[in-house]
Amino acid sequence: MLTTEDNIGCALTSSVRTEGDQLLISVEKGPMRIGFWCDPDVTLSLPQGLNLDIALSNLAADIKGSFERVSIRTGQSVIDFDGRAEHFTLEGRRAAVRLNFARDMPRDAVELDVDTILSQVTFNGV
Repeated sequence: MLTTEDNIGCALTSSVRTEGDQLLISVEKGPMRIGFWCDPDVTLSLPQGLNLDIALSNLAADIKGSFERVSIRTGQSVIDFDGRAEHFTLEGRRAAVRLNFARDMPRDAVELDVDTILSQVTFNGV
């Protein structure tokens, strides 16, 4: 399920399509309509146990759940992850992250390759 919400003064367009066994979702911010602020929300609900592959640019992402593999690529973004993954990879140029993994998740399953990173990484989740 994918929902978008135009919170403060800007439009969002989204599309969902399948390509083989992949679900490709594209969300783009349109031109600002009023004022200087644009604060759109996108909510995506998926079944547990899938792979998650995300590319972000100048966005904030709140990600919660249980996944097989998580791969996030970013130019510069704010990322809040709370959950578990068999493997978690974050690569990019700049990111501020709060990552809270499940207690039993192996530390060597987490790979952070970001040039400039402000991070809080914990293994306190359930």
